[in-house]
Amino acid sequence: MVLREGLPEDVLTYVDGVLLVDLWDDLVLPRDLRAAWDPVIDQALGRTAS
Repeated sequence: MVLREGLPEDVLTYVDGVLLVDLWDDLVLPRDLRAAWDPVIDQALGRTAS
């Protein structure tokens, strides 16, 4: 819910970034939410756009 509806300060307060990156591939998320966050996760994992 925080990823979808939270404000930036909510994300910083309530989301563990390391855990989010670690679990990203296993999370079931709406397509638009995943598309919005994929660049952030890719950067955190050192993935390059293809």
